[in-house]
Amino acid sequence: MSCLSSWFSHKRPIFAAVLLATVTAGLYPRNYHFRNGARWSEKGAGLEFGEHGAAFTEPFLTDDLAAQCVREGFTLEVALAGAEDGPEGFGFIAHFYAGSERSQLLLGQWRDWLVVMNGDDYAHRRGTPRISMQLSRPSRIAHLVTITSGPAGTRLFFDGHLTGENASLVLSMPSTPHDARLVLGNAADGTHSWPGRMCGFTFLLGTPAPAAVAQRFQEWRDTGNFSLPGGVQPQLLYTFEEKGGDIAHDGSPNHITLSIPERDIVAEKQLLRFPAHGFALNRSFFSDFVVNLFGFIPFGFALSSLLQELGIRRIFVALSTTVIAAALSFGIEWAQMWLPSRDSSLLDLTLNTLGGILGTAVFYLHASRCKGS
Repeated sequence: MSCLSSWFSHKRPIFAAVLLATVTAGLYPRNYHFRNGARWSEKGAGLEFGEHGAAFTEPFLTDDLAAQCVREGFTLEVALAGAEDGPEGFGFIAHFYAGSERSQLLLGQWRDWLVVMNGDDYAHRRGTPRISMQLSRPSRIAHLVTITSGPAGTRLFFDGHLTGENASLVLSMPSTPHDARLVLGNAADGTHSWPGRMCGFTFLLGTPAPAAVAQRFQEWRDTGNFSLPGGVQPQLLYTFEEKGGDIAHDGSPNHITLSIPERDIVAEKQLLRFPAHGFALNRSFFSDFVVNLFGFIPFGFALSSLLQELGIRRIFVALSTTVIAAALSFGIEWAQMWLPSRDSSLLDLTLNTLGGILGTAVFYLHASRCKGS
């Protein structure tokens, strides 16, 4: 019993230290400096996105507009120049988000591939329909990416040339569970940065013919003017000519301002999100598994010793430790919603709680060995 007496004599400061270490590890921002990584380009019109950068509108895309996109089709034009090394993982160039990753419309980049799709099948393990193209080489020169989608299918153009076509793929604009917003340079929760420069963005109804797309590119390349010809009424039009400030003005009749906040890049956060990307058995998954499970074992051990010293019966010590570990983890996960470099995860909450339970088991194993010594 001597080893337990030694532990109990120091239990309070040790428990406080373990609790502080657990909370600090859970809320550590992972190299995030709490500033928006989006800034105005010094090379002319454009917005440059770095790590943890984003720009976004307020929700504006209604059920009626989404239904109109289905009937008439729609076109997206994005003038962009990617970073030399590309994004780490899957970078979100532009996406329309209405509160659910399952329904989002996304233009993203994975390594040297541009990908257009609905949903969250980033690794393509579920085989969700998409259209994509491989970039020939990294370039800091702006290129025009055009996406058209309607009842006749989806087409992807690069600098006016048709690079991909899928007659059976009809993309949709999300509008539920709430109106959709546009987010540029990142995901709505700030977890998929895209490093690159954007020089223009347009969203309009209708699907122009390939000849019209090629002509549009040539006019843009010749004049450098991203504005649309007279008579064309886009739903959104950003030319990024402001060169300063915290907003980009919309040149469409709708006047949907694009915000570039100085610090907070989180457009929307989800509490206790289920791993939407599936369980990829890679280094990142095992690292998170080990940290979240074993990181709470010391907390469960220290708390169990403290509760037993108070005279609480073993079964209630186990139950209390489980509930308190779950409550502490929930508090950490709630706070992580507001850290762009962290993600509030139901899996993390589950692993943390299991870690607390394992900590209780380790404590009683340790206690039984001490009694036998």
